[in-house]
Amino acid sequence: MSDYNIYLTIILMAVFTYATRIIPLLVIRKRKLGERTIKILSFIPVSILTSLLVYDILFKDVDGKRELYLSLDNDRIIASVITFIIGYTTKNFYVTVIGGILSLIIMRQIFGY
Repeated sequence: MSDYNIYLTIILMAVFTYATRIIPLLVIRKRKLGERTIKILSFIPVSILTSLLVYDILFKDVDGKRELYLSLDNDRIIASVITFIIGYTTKNFYVTVIGGILSLIIMRQIFGY
């Protein structure tokens, strides 16, 4: 692939990415969204983050395929439970993130998960 094609591909990808973000905003900027619509839209970030986290925690890459990995050997499940407990008790974002990272590091380094 020539340099011209690479640059053209990058520019077109940028244009289409920007267009998919700006067009919906231009369409609905003059409309007033209902309360129910706003409430439904508020759940989108949480649902996307949850689906990404659950997929990463519960599935393991085996021979190039993602397989369900429900076991006590799954360090991510244990670290997630520990992180949830820390977050629930402290209600502090930074403490929760640091606690989750440390729990995963400790399990991998000390316990050999």
